[in-house]
Amino acid sequence: MLSRAVSRRRFLAGLGAAAWAAHESLSAEDLSALGTRKFTRGSKRNCVLVDFGDQCILHESRGGFALALTAARIPFEPVPPGEMLPAHFAIVAGGVLPNAQSADWLRLFARRGGTVIYESAAAFAEPPAIAVERDLLQGHFGISVGAPVELWRAQQEERIRADGLPYIHYHRPLSATIRDFSRVIPVSCRHHLALATVGDTAVACSQKIGPGSFIFLGSPLGPHLRFGDPQAHALLKAFLA
Repeated sequence: MLSRAVSRRRFLAGLGAAAWAAHESLSAEDLSALGTRKFTRGSKRNCVLVDFGDQCILHESRGGFALALTAARIPFEPVPPGEMLPAHFAIVAGGVLPNAQSADWLRLFARRGGTVIYESAAAFAEPPAIAVERDLLQGHFGISVGAPVELWRAQQEERIRADGLPYIHYHRPLSATIRDFSRVIPVSCRHHLALATVGDTAVACSQKIGPGSFIFLGSPLGPHLRFGDPQAHALLKAFLA
């Protein structure tokens, strides 16, 4: 369930007010059809879009990733957790890790040489779900995350040092600035490669898992993809390059 403090509607309303509209708008039917696109098993950019079902809090995020993958002509296939396909990339959009079984599957995917892009929506979840995901991230991936931070309040209270409005500054795999309006999940990057910060706080990191990688995004990227943010689209392409 969404946290009562910051609703999905409030988050998307703020995002939609500032994001520029995509040149080609998609209907609900168009978005639904995106998930039927199959990838070629021999492709160099095989990608699966993992559907967490009820644990997908930001459904708009999944639609955003599907839209961006289609626009970039990167074939993908929607799969439920646990279905192992011969893909190079697995994207979990707007999810909250529900149990050890799901975490095991993502870890195995990385250990087989794949790259997992995990966009956490825990910042919008209820406290019990946040606690479960925090334990699973630590136990399965060695990633330590903090409690959700409300950016505007944290900046006003000077707990996060940021000039002007809270922006997410991506430093890797390319330099990009993504607007954020609500909450983020801070992450400790003492033992990981920091990918993005807001002020002096890391909110995204990459962790090697065997020959593969686990990329943790503590700030939603999918809704920005849905609203056509050009830097968000460039960033996703760089992740999948």
